[in-house]
Amino acid sequence: MIAVIRELARGLIPERIFAGLHDRPGAFFLDSARTAGGAGQYSFIGFEPFLTFRETEQEGATVAERGRAAVRLDGDPLVRLRECLRRFAALAHPDIPFTGGAVGYLSYELCAAFDAIPRRAADDLALPRILLWFHDGVIAHEHATGRTFAVANPVHERTAEQIFAALAEAVDAAGRRSSPELESRETPSEPVSNLTKAEYLERVRRVRAYIEAGDVYQINLTQRFSTAHAGDPYALYRRLRAGSPAPFAAYLNGGDFQVASSSPERFLRIAGREVETRPIKGTRPRGATPEEDRRLQAELLASAKDRAELLMIVDLERNDLGRVCESGSVQVDELNRLETHPTVHHLVATVRGRLRPECDALDAVRAAFPGGSITGAPKIRAMQIIEELEPSRRGVYTGAIGWLGFDGNCDLNIAIRTMLCRGGQAYYHVGGGIVWDSDPEAEFQETLDKGRAMRAALMGSPTMATPAFQRFAIRGDELVEAAELCVSPLGDGFMYAHGLFETIRALGGRPAFLDRHHARMQQAAHALGLELPTSLEEWRERLARLAHANQLADGSFKVVRFRDLDGVGEFAVTRASGYASDRYARGFRLGMAPTPRAGSMHVVKSLAYLENLLARRAAQAAGFDEVVFADPAGNLLEGGGSNLFVVVGGQVCTPPATDLLPGVARSVVLELCGAGVVERALTPEVVAAAEEVFVTNAVMGVMPVAEFGGRCFDLGRNQVTRRLAVAFAERQRASVAG
Repeated sequence: MIAVIRELARGLIPERIFAGLHDRPGAFFLDSARTAGGAGQYSFIGFEPFLTFRETEQEGATVAERGRAAVRLDGDPLVRLRECLRRFAALAHPDIPFTGGAVGYLSYELCAAFDAIPRRAADDLALPRILLWFHDGVIAHEHATGRTFAVANPVHERTAEQIFAALAEAVDAAGRRSSPELESRETPSEPVSNLTKAEYLERVRRVRAYIEAGDVYQINLTQRFSTAHAGDPYALYRRLRAGSPAPFAAYLNGGDFQVASSSPERFLRIAGREVETRPIKGTRPRGATPEEDRRLQAELLASAKDRAELLMIVDLERNDLGRVCESGSVQVDELNRLETHPTVHHLVATVRGRLRPECDALDAVRAAFPGGSITGAPKIRAMQIIEELEPSRRGVYTGAIGWLGFDGNCDLNIAIRTMLCRGGQAYYHVGGGIVWDSDPEAEFQETLDKGRAMRAALMGSPTMATPAFQRFAIRGDELVEAAELCVSPLGDGFMYAHGLFETIRALGGRPAFLDRHHARMQQAAHALGLELPTSLEEWRERLARLAHANQLADGSFKVVRFRDLDGVGEFAVTRASGYASDRYARGFRLGMAPTPRAGSMHVVKSLAYLENLLARRAAQAAGFDEVVFADPAGNLLEGGGSNLFVVVGGQVCTPPATDLLPGVARSVVLELCGAGVVERALTPEVVAAAEEVFVTNAVMGVMPVAEFGGRCFDLGRNQVTRRLAVAFAERQRASVAG
C-alpha cells in the first residue's frame, strides 16, 4: 500500500492551520521553521491518532487503539514498537518523506532500557519514556514551493476518502478560528534553576576531575530552569519559534502536558537504507554589531577546544552507526561547518552511513540513542556520571522528537531548545560539553546563552519572543537592543502622536524603494514641523547595519521619527516575517469602515494612526483582511494600510490623492499603468461594476481582492491584477539591486 496525496488550496500557512488544532490531545506540528544544510524541506501536521504507544519505567509499554481499552505489552519496548509499526507497513512515497506513522518523542531516560544506567535523578515530572501517536492522515507543507498536501495512508480502519474529509474539515475549521495571541497576558516571573551558580560551577570541577582520572573525555552537563506559566502553551511555542526558528522544531500536545521544541540538531534521518546524523558542538552568542558577530564566528571556527569536542562526538557517532551500518560505509561529509542561528553560532558535522540489510530504523535508534552530543564520551560512563551530577531527570530534553514512518523511514531531532508545560509550570534545560580544559565560568555562561530564546519566550520579551520586532534596533546612528528603545510620556510624540513613520519592504536584507520612502518622509517631516537631516545614503547604511545585526533576509523595516521631550527622536526596527504571504492565493476580503472619514492629516503618514488601527481590528474581528474608508459623500478613499484600485472596462481606476495617503506602491502602479490609469472618484456603484479590485502597499505589493461590497471576484480572471503584481515585483527587486 502507498499513501494517496491530494493538494490543498494554495497560500495555506502551516502554523495558522495548527493554531486551530493545537489544543487536541495527540496533535503534533513538526515544524521546519528554518531550513539549514538542506534540512527542513517539509512541515507536517496531524491530529486524532488511531493508536497511542506509551511506555513508562514502572508500567512498561501499553497500546491504546481508538475506541478500545489499552493493552499492556511486556518485554523490550523497541521490539514491541517495531511489531506495532509492522502491523501497518506501507510503501515509501516518491515525493513526500513522511506519509503516516508514529509521531512523538523518546525521552532521554529511555537509555536505561538499553544500558545499565542506575537511576538517581529525581523523577518529579513522571513523564512517559516513550509517547508516540500513530497517524494515518497528515498535512504536509512543502516550503520551497509553498504547496500544502493532504496525505491519506489507509492502513487502519478509515478509507482514504474518510481521511481526506477529516483533514479538509480540520483545515476549514482552522481557517475560521483565530490564532492564540503571541503576547503573554500574565506577569512573567524569572525562571529559576535547579542548581545555583556555585553548584553548577562545582559540578563542572567534578567533571574535570573525572576526566583527569580517565573515566571520560567529555560530559554534557545541564541545569533545569522552571517558572510559573499559566498561558497558552502554543502561543509560547510561537514566541519561541519566532525568536529562534529551527529546521527540527516541534510542538506536541500530550494532553496533560505540552512540548515545545525549536531544535537545530538532527539525531537520525533514515531514507531507505541511508542514515544520517548531524551532531552540534561549540557555541558562541550572536554579536551586537556586524563586526562583533564576525569576530565571534571567527573565534568559534578557530577554537581548538570546540573543534576537539566536535571531533570526539563525531568519532562516537561513527562508532554508534558502525554497529548497524555496512562496513566502510560510515563517512563524515562535513566537519566543523559553521551554522548561524538567530541567537547563537554553532559548529556542525554530518555523518552518513548505509544500514546493513538485516537492520532497520529502530536498530539504528537503539545503537545511537541518546545522541552523543548531549551525553559525552565514552557514552555509558558519561551517562552514569550525568545521573550522579544532575538533580532532575531530563525527560524529553536531549531525547528525540520526530517521526517513524510506516514505510520504515524516520527523521528525529535531538530535543534541545525544548520546553515542557505542565501543571501551570514551564520547564527547560540548558547545558554544554565539559572537557578537561573547560573554564567553569565560561561553561556556565554558555548555558545562559543557549537559554536566551526560551527565557525570552517565557518573559514575553520583544527582543526576540514575538515576531513583531527583532532583537536589534537603530536609535539615531547607534545600534542598540530594541528593548532599550523608549519615549518620554511627556513629549509631544507620546501625548499628541506628533511624529511620522515609514514601513519599508526588505528583500535580501536590503530596503526596497528606499528613495521613494525617504522622499515621503521628507514631505511628512516638513508638514509636521520635524526636521529630517538624515540623507538617503545615511539611511541606506543604517538599515544595512540593522539588517545584518538581525540576520534579516525578507521582511520589513519600520522607521519612526517623533517629537520627544528633549528634541526629535528617531529609530528603526525590523520584522522578520512577511506581511501577507498567505493571502495572495485566496485574495483579500475588504470591509467598510462604519463611519466616514474627513480631515487633512491622513495625507501624511503620521503617528496619529489610532483611527486606522481600530477600524482594521474591527474589520478583522468580523472576518475581513482590510478595511476601506469613505468620505462623508460616500466616495471610497483608501484602506487602513493600503491604496485601492478597481478595473472597470479594462481601465485601471483609483481615487485621487487629495484626501488620502499617496502610497509608495501606489506611485509605482501609476507609473506601470501610465496613460492606462484614471484618478477618479470611486463609489460603491463603481465597485459593483468592476471586473477586478486590488489593493497595494509597499510591503505586500499588489494584493488581489476576492470580496468587497457584497461581491465576490473571480481571481482566476484577474489578468490586470496579475500582470501588475508581476511587474511591481520586478520593479521592487530592481530597486534593491540598484
